Amino acid sequence: MVPPPAPRLAGASQAGRLQWGQKQLPVGTGEIAMLALLTPPLPPMSPLQVQNIVGAIYRDLPSITEELASESLNKALQSLMDEHPREVVASLLQCSPTCTCVAVVMWKAIVSEPQSAKKVLQDLLNRLRNKSWHKMTTSDDPRILSLAAARMISKIFPEPTFQAEAREIFPQLFLALLCQVSFTEELTQEEVQIFWVQDPEAQLSPIRSAVQVLRMLLCSMGLESQVLAIEVQGGWDALLSPQGHLMGVGIVAREMVNVEKTLLSKIFCHLVELLSVQYSGWEMVAMVVFVEMLDCSDLTGDLDCALTIFPRCLQSKCLDMPSLALRGIFKLLAKPSMAKKTLVLLPHIAELLQDTDNDAASNASAMALCVLSNMLRMLEGAATSLTVLQLAPTLRLLFDNESVIVRELSIQFFQNTMELVVGAEKKMMRQEVWDSLLPLLFHLYDQDRNVAQVGFPT
Repeated sequence: MVPPPAPRLAGASQAGRLQWGQKQLPVGTGEIAMLALLTPPLPPMSPLQVQNIVGAIYRDLPSITEELASESLNKALQSLMDEHPREVVASLLQCSPTCTCVAVVMWKAIVSEPQSAKKVLQDLLNRLRNKSWHKMTTSDDPRILSLAAARMISKIFPEPTFQAEAREIFPQLFLALLCQVSFTEELTQEEVQIFWVQDPEAQLSPIRSAVQVLRMLLCSMGLESQVLAIEVQGGWDALLSPQGHLMGVGIVAREMVNVEKTLLSKIFCHLVELLSVQYSGWEMVAMVVFVEMLDCSDLTGDLDCALTIFPRCLQSKCLDMPSLALRGIFKLLAKPSMAKKTLVLLPHIAELLQDTDNDAASNASAMALCVLSNMLRMLEGAATSLTVLQLAPTLRLLFDNESVIVRELSIQFFQNTMELVVGAEKKMMRQEVWDSLLPLLFHLYDQDRNVAQVGFPT
């Protein structure tokens, strides 16, 4: 038997009716239950057709009063969800970004089955991750849909089937929601206004909604003690602050270090996966969590793979990312099992000394000097001499850096390392010292007392 063509909304002359083969199904008041005829297997439908059906249901649902009609409607939604999960989720998010009471009824019907709940949650997770700056219209703006996904989760999370599936993908959902909080800080006034226009009585702003669902997720995992500890330290309030949200992320991350070892390992491995991507809109948040988790002694077996993310992070154009990466490397240097393994990063760290064009770059250079100083102690044989020789010209340029701390550390670094050169390279190092004498002499009269003092013995 040839299946009937996919349903479509009729034109203006037939508004409120759905075309199904040769039949027109009413989708008006009280009669929308006829959509229950949409039983699997469904014929192919375009995204627009699915959107039209979902929109018709959303528009007319408030007029449905009979229980039988509601049950039929639930079946229709389930049938659509089984065959077209992505289109159904997108359509309902577009119908109601703020997840009004009508949308809540529809979402509850959709997620009542575990398999559907799993599909919905996976799609929402993808949307939380997708915060592209490109958009065609306000309704299909990935930033708005990402925000709508967080709002929907906060409304539907208490549903048992939905909550059970959320626990299954906790590491991914936890990090996505944590990053969502920071992303919400970047919204334009126009984007935030969409929520108040759609739902003027909404009690929660977009960012408070994201924080609320994050707390709900932690509680569902039995992590109430972490939720309380974060609150005591002011972490939840910090997340709501544009100036302090990264500090809030750090507080949350430090408390998550205390979770069960297997769960912690899963979170950490997912962090490494996120930071391995060429670009993600949430790399700063992920890196803050990553660096805080490096303090945990239970992650020893997972740290080797972590080394692979540092080269990209050290080269990141995000102003504070190199400094964060250096903080992480400094923590690895304190771990006996990892210290020597970090030496593979030495060339990437040395490159940071060549960029001091702004305050963030100068801060990274200062931290790089501290890290390199520790690394040089672990080098053996000719490797030490060759490395010092390679760094000498760059160090000489840093003597005149605008940053006082960079000037002081570079002169001190030069003083501590020039005597490490031995063998055939010693003659070449002598020339580097001669070339540095005049700049060092000038700094005996540096306006900063600390720089002058460190320059004298050199």
